[in-house]
Amino acid sequence: PCVAYTDLSIRKFFEKASKEPWFENTLFIFVADHASGYNAYEESQTAKGSTAIIYFLYTPDHSLQGISNEVVQQLDIMPTVLGLMGYEKPYFAFGRDLFNEPERKAIATNCVNQIYQCITDSLSIYMDDENTLYAYTATDTLQQHDILDLTNPGQKKIDDYFKAILQSYTTHIRKKSYVVPQQK
Repeated sequence: PCVAYTDLSIRKFFEKASKEPWFENTLFIFVADHASGYNAYEESQTAKGSTAIIYFLYTPDHSLQGISNEVVQQLDIMPTVLGLMGYEKPYFAFGRDLFNEPERKAIATNCVNQIYQCITDSLSIYMDDENTLYAYTATDTLQQHDILDLTNPGQKKIDDYFKAILQSYTTHIRKKSYVVPQQK
């Protein structure tokens, strides 16, 4: 019933919105705010799987098409929308523009039960406030085989990058610094 209600609500919304003058020039963003508590699949019972959510963009003119399987996160929404709008002024964001920043690493980060999680296209790494605890390959969907080895250059690089993100985030929060300094 819940899914049927949601489906009906979205259908009615689009029936009404499609008659508005702004409809054809609108980007619709669909994103879940959390994963379902219902874990029908074993993969959704892992730390990585329990935070996987749906995220898609829709344009009535179908100018955005295709599916990407790369890792994205909610923090990527704002930079991506600004990029699609052609916004070129400096701004502050931890996320990346999915279409215009291919050089930035595809990554998703979060904290669940006081364990930090870093998901990339190849690896998921977990750490507490002091230590890296475990790592799993992206293909280990049930997260059963801890492969943590920080002497491995690839793992070490991701681990260092993740620690830098956490340090930057903590610094910005402490300083309440969320804007780009004005250029003179």
